[in-house]
Amino acid sequence: MESTARCKAISREGCRIRALCRVPSTMRVATAWADSWAGRLVAALIAVLRAVRLYAFAAWVYLAANSIAHPFTMQMKLTHFANWPHENTFGVACAAASAGAFFALCLIEGPPRLGRRGPASD
Repeated sequence: MESTARCKAISREGCRIRALCRVPSTMRVATAWADSWAGRLVAALIAVLRAVRLYAFAAWVYLAANSIAHPFTMQMKLTHFANWPHENTFGVACAAASAGAFFALCLIEGPPRLGRRGPASD
C-alpha cells in the first residue's frame, strides 16, 4: 500500500515537471517531439520571434508617432554614442524586423486565427 502511494506521488511530480517543460499547445508543435531538445529549441525560437515582433512593432509605432509630432528629429542621431543610425533608419529597421518576425512565425505556427474559435454559442 505504501509503495503504491509513493509511486503515485512520484508520478504526479513527474507530470508536474513535464508540464513545466512542455511546449504549450497553442504553439501547434507536434507533441511527440515537444519534450525533446528540438521541441525546446523551436519553443525558444518562437518566444524570441514573438518578442522581436512585439518590441520592434512598438518601436516603429513610437517613431511613427514621433515623426508626426516632431518631424525635425527624424534626421537626428538615434543616440549620442554613435553617428549611425538615425531615427528614420531605425524606424525602417524596426518595421522590417517586425514584419520578418511575423512572417517567420506564420511559417512555424501557421497563419493567425481571427474571429471566433469555435461554434457559436447562441
